[in-house]
Amino acid sequence: MNRRFLYIMIAIVVVIIILTVVMVTYSNKDKAVGGENSVVFNTKIGEIQVQDAYENREGEYTVIRNSSQYEILFYPNDQSFLITLYATPIDKVKKDAEKTFIKALNITEAQACELPVVIRVPDRIDPTYSGVNYKLSFCE
Repeated sequence: MNRRFLYIMIAIVVVIIILTVVMVTYSNKDKAVGGENSVVFNTKIGEIQVQDAYENREGEYTVIRNSSQYEILFYPNDQSFLITLYATPIDKVKKDAEKTFIKALNITEAQACELPVVIRVPDRIDPTYSGVNYKLSFCE
């Protein structure tokens, strides 16, 4: 009887320890990235937290914003940003994407100019603008 009671108590303690470890692990994971749909990454100007961003499965980039008009990506390997424009007029879409970029990162235009950002237009959208790596308009 005493031996059986001892085994039951050991099993209960082991289950409690496992549950505690699992809970601590998952709660720290959420805090480390700033929440469920938030990504924190280090850049040249410091740590930046972006809400409503998500990481792709390969881990090669993080999608900061994705719309029918543009997509904003962050590449952690080289700490760079890529903004791809998918609609015309290019100048208007570029300005909208730049505003979204500033707002999503919660930084100033001056801070944005310190970051490695490339803006591209696919050939199928506008061959006149394609093949060129544009900069943020307020940094030129």
